[in-house]
Amino acid sequence: MGKRPAATGGKSGGARKKWKRGGSRGPASAVPVNLIGSKGFLFTCDAHRQHESVREAYNLLEEYVDLCYPPVVLEEEANTEKSKSISELLKEEVIAAGSKKAKRFHKVDCQATGFVLILCSDPAINPVKVALKMCSDMKESGEQKTRFLARVAPLQVGGTCAGEDVHGDLVNTLRPLLAGVLDKEAPPTSFAVVYKRRHHDMSMRDSIVKLAEAVDSKHKCDLKTPNVAILLSVIKGTTFLSVVPQYTELQSLNFRRLVPQPQTHPPSASTSGKEVPTE
Repeated sequence: MGKRPAATGGKSGGARKKWKRGGSRGPASAVPVNLIGSKGFLFTCDAHRQHESVREAYNLLEEYVDLCYPPVVLEEEANTEKSKSISELLKEEVIAAGSKKAKRFHKVDCQATGFVLILCSDPAINPVKVALKMCSDMKESGEQKTRFLARVAPLQVGGTCAGEDVHGDLVNTLRPLLAGVLDKEAPPTSFAVVYKRRHHDMSMRDSIVKLAEAVDSKHKCDLKTPNVAILLSVIKGTTFLSVVPQYTELQSLNFRRLVPQPQTHPPSASTSGKEVPTE
């Protein structure tokens, strides 16, 4: 009796292998989110502590958004709350905190290890204002508020590299962000275009030149220690622009440079106070 032919349907081995190659569950085939017009924060983190970094980023954002944008309580609401019990107030606060986090922020998979991308849903939030407050507090207090996050890049406006006139689109997006910082009315200062890319191969050199030319001529370009940074971040074909003051003063928004970590290595013999044997 001859061998039975292999089944073509069902859950055969060949079908499973084909599904693995063309399936949609792997990270390489995840559907990208449309980030055009969005804003948020891109955190650099420890690659092997991605999950903890996401939780830490949410906690940090909630703290500093509340500091930058304190909730407004109407007088009528305040009088109503006085008549409520403590347990009722605590229960409402927990519910409000959960809904507030879901409303304000949501994480997006940027498909890059070592990065956490969180977008803002609230149009009133200015990512640059929040990021500067974070870094200023850490510098002034000397207190490191992050364990796994290393750096933050505020993302003010999202765009795309797929347009016919990428350079023109970027310049038009940048101009409103220059107001009061790098325009004619702003006092003279120094600036630089800081370019970072993730999963993007197309050259952006011409765009960088066009962005620098959009700045008023009274401001000088300083590539080493700029007072203001024009951040151009590209993530898989999506562009993000931000204009960040105090960039060099705040250590390029690097948390670990703002508050240096104590050295854990034991002191060497030459620095431990012990005599070094000589021949």
